[in-house]
Amino acid sequence: MVYSTYTMIGTIVSLASAAGFGLTAFLAKYANFYNGVLYAIPAKTKGYLGTPAIAACTIAFILCIIGFFVGIVMLLYGSNAKCRRWIIKRSLNRNWQFYVMLILPIAFYIVMCYMPLYGVQLAFKEYSAKKGISGSPWADPWFKWFKKYFTSPYFGRTVKNTFIISFYSLLWGFPLPILLALMINEVNSIAYKKIVQNITYVPHFLSTVVLVGLVRAFTNSSYGIVNLALKAMGMHTENWLQNARMFRFLYVFSGIWQNAGWDSIIYIAALAGVDPQLHESAYIDGANRFQCLWHINIPGIMPTIVILLIMNSGHILSVGFEKTYLMRNSLNSEVSHIISVYAYEIGIEASQYELSTTISLFNSLVNCAMLILVNSIARKVNETSLW
Repeated sequence: MVYSTYTMIGTIVSLASAAGFGLTAFLAKYANFYNGVLYAIPAKTKGYLGTPAIAACTIAFILCIIGFFVGIVMLLYGSNAKCRRWIIKRSLNRNWQFYVMLILPIAFYIVMCYMPLYGVQLAFKEYSAKKGISGSPWADPWFKWFKKYFTSPYFGRTVKNTFIISFYSLLWGFPLPILLALMINEVNSIAYKKIVQNITYVPHFLSTVVLVGLVRAFTNSSYGIVNLALKAMGMHTENWLQNARMFRFLYVFSGIWQNAGWDSIIYIAALAGVDPQLHESAYIDGANRFQCLWHINIPGIMPTIVILLIMNSGHILSVGFEKTYLMRNSLNSEVSHIISVYAYEIGIEASQYELSTTISLFNSLVNCAMLILVNSIARKVNETSLW
């Protein structure tokens, strides 16, 4: 494919715009935001966007986003005529309604995911509510809050608890939806298949509060259905949530019960794409149902399995805050004190916003590293990867 000058300019604009906001954050350390060129921002803009510093960074961020999309358009326009015709006429003209529908999700991610990146500066600053994020001085040394977190007595415990819960959730919660999808796919009765699918899907739509309420009700020592069954069998009963040894089991098991049916949808869709002629040929050659499942169905959905495994590995330290916070108490805090809960305690309850941001940033960096690592391994071993 031959690229024109537009392609070169589009590439430069896209890369420059993507890096622009990060560069703005570093320049803030050396620029005087309250003097010079920043006062050129109109007073009314300052009123809407906050201090001149915040206004400048906000406008710079918006310009970077606009520049990024302009660069993408130039990249498309700079490609050869055949590619332009296919993209514009076949895609944009025929499916413009879908692109219009993308405006809201794109706006959501820009506002809720990218714009909050501006606050990452807190991990490297001595925050003052009066001066704001941009006006607050930089920490000396710049890794002050990282050092404080790494030397904290809670660092080892929170990382350990988070990793163990996430690892157990991945170990048991990842293969079960695959098994459920394979079992549903083997059912010949359409009516029975629909009933099973609906029953397994329903728990996904329960809120976290309702789910934890069910767990508390089922495991209550006085009236919980689990303890009533154990009492009927003459076994010892207890309040499971007050037992630190049972917390991880209840967290993982309730998560599997809630999400296994929903997670199996994508595998069922992938199994629908397996060529039925492969099964017919295998049956003719004398293969039984289990052999067809092992040698045809599983290899057929293996790329989907690998992609989802990579994506799940990118959340290895992202254990749900809401569920853990609702399930924890003073008796199981030894195993339920995870990174997200600690960040909430430090940031919201103790008002140490810099340290809370540092904890969250560390969490994100570890998840990103795990995503890259697992993706690289998958690309070498299975030749299937996200990139």
